[in-house]
Amino acid sequence: MRTICGVVLVVLAACDAGAPSCKDGVAKAVKHGADMSADQQAILTQVCDDRKWSGNLRGCLGRASSDQDVSTCLKPVMEDVTLANADAAANVEAKRASEQLQVLQPQLDLVTKDVDAAIDAVIKSTTDEQRSSAQAALAAVRAKRSDLEARLADATTLAHTKWVHISRDCLDNPLAAGCQ
Repeated sequence: MRTICGVVLVVLAACDAGAPSCKDGVAKAVKHGADMSADQQAILTQVCDDRKWSGNLRGCLGRASSDQDVSTCLKPVMEDVTLANADAAANVEAKRASEQLQVLQPQLDLVTKDVDAAIDAVIKSTTDEQRSSAQAALAAVRAKRSDLEARLADATTLAHTKWVHISRDCLDNPLAAGCQ
């Protein structure tokens, strides 16, 4: 029995012999005409490494000369690629929201000062005309503050959302080691 297992392992290892690495397979596909951004190349390479794609699949990518060829190569692992793309998109959105927080917070601080100044103007008004004008100005800056607070809350929620990736192994077998 040991001899048979050893032969199987040698045969499997031989199947990967000569196959490009994940990085090389993806790079060759791009070199031969597949249209991928640098981010897409990085994602595809990472998924390939993480999921330990077969030599046949890596070789197929290395021989691909068009987007159609790449799609054909990736058919058996398309779910993994789709999940990785979704994770990457979620991370981009969270980063964008975090950057938006850095812009919105100072704006809110300034509008809060404007609200305080508008309240002071209402208090200090001596005529009905002054009071009416000050109250209109106060209503306008309060509306602006309310809008900024809502945008800030949305950005905060998105920036602090934790995107969870569940591996294909854990989806297939939730009771496997490391999946609880």
